[in-house]
Amino acid sequence: LWRRGHLTGRTGDWARAGAPLGLTYRYPLLDRRVLALVAGLPLDVWLVHKRRRRWPLRAATEGLLPDRVRLQGTKGEPAHAAESTRVRRAAVAAVVGQLSTLDPGPVGAIIDVGGLAGGVAAWLAEPPQRSQAPRGLHALGYLPVTGQIVR
Repeated sequence: LWRRGHLTGRTGDWARAGAPLGLTYRYPLLDRRVLALVAGLPLDVWLVHKRRRRWPLRAATEGLLPDRVRLQGTKGEPAHAAESTRVRRAAVAAVVGQLSTLDPGPVGAIIDVGGLAGGVAAWLAEPPQRSQAPRGLHALGYLPVTGQIVR
């Protein structure tokens, strides 16, 4: 993940989400000292402990962060998640009508377009604040769909 730009992408996403709200995020994995510590830990310390992932970092921040932050199980940030969901739903709504008549080409052998269309339609029918993106939504990127999002 370090070499593929995952951390850079994530910090960019956070910066874009926070800017309209006047928020600047600090991301500990941009600190080389933290990366050196993490890279030096044995792999088995990353196993789930007490039903929590990333236990070493949670334990190390005890007393430094409030427990509601330190022990949180999700990576979701409400402002970013709301904006991401709004944009994603608009994009999907713009192309969902094409799925029923789409010739998926060679990827049709591995993507169940009918199942994807059903999952997408159900997701679009749910209230936006409660909905999780349907599993496999990224498959739309492999299909020859077109659409334009108007903001």
